[in-house]
Amino acid sequence: ASYTLSESADGSVLAIAASRPAGTEVYLLSGGERRTLMHTTAALRKLVLSADGKYIVAPTNERTGRNEFTLYVRDVAT
Repeated sequence: ASYTLSESADGSVLAIAASRPAGTEVYLLSGGERRTLMHTTAALRKLVLSADGKYIVAPTNERTGRNEFTLYVRDVAT
């Protein structure tokens, strides 16, 4: 297993991507609660949270299935 972390600039939000043989899950920790944001079997690179922790961005090849990456962007509130 491996993992990637990203923290918002104000320290209020932490994103964790945990990779296992079955795929990668991205979790969000905020206000003492953990939510699953996504699960993918595609390659997922470094996570980046916006300064205010409202958005998460990660390069992934989920759409292409090849060694061509697109940006996954999500409003973490939805």
